Amino acid sequence: MKKIILIILLSFSLLSCKTSSITSFIGNEFISKEIISLCNTDFLFKKIESKSLLKIIEEDMENNDSNTKISKIISNSNRIILSIGLFDLLKCVYLEEDKLKFEFKLSILELFELNLFNIVEQIYEYNPKVKLTLVSLYNPYINSYDNFYLSLNIGVEKFNQIIKSFALENNISYYDIYKYSLSIKAFNKFDINSEKQILEGLITL
Repeated sequence: MKKIILIILLSFSLLSCKTSSITSFIGNEFISKEIISLCNTDFLFKKIESKSLLKIIEEDMENNDSNTKISKIISNSNRIILSIGLFDLLKCVYLEEDKLKFEFKLSILELFELNLFNIVEQIYEYNPKVKLTLVSLYNPYINSYDNFYLSLNIGVEKFNQIIKSFALENNISYYDIYKYSLSIKAFNKFDINSEKQILEGLITL
């Protein structure tokens, strides 16, 4: 009888392991790691461009702390939330007479689009069955009400059009965090309520 109970318990244990869902965040950290503490964040960065992320994925680099290769993280994930592009866009930002200026460059957008394609292709190569979600960009300078903020907003919208179109064309889910930008109180930092709303929205996708 005890053996039967042990076998049943072991079966349930193995079943729960197989059905457990692992979500990994890859790319730019747009909400705090405290909020997503139950998810894998080995390859979530404070600041990274698409070119650098592509290199990490293609060369199958390791996380410095866990010594885990990104291919293993991807292959073990049921779901990946990819946030990339903001720091590509910010290459269009420069200082002039101690003031922030923005000049949109089509070449930067085109390179980002190519990198995004290759990043997604490599992710699916590691894990063809993974559920992928692409996250929109947002304007981190929301508290700047001058022409710089308005011009940067145009760049954000152009990048988001590319990300959304790419997602739709490739049957990938797209999540718009742009609408939560009004809650940003400091550069690259949402308030706690918006972070929770964003995470809840991502979970229910």
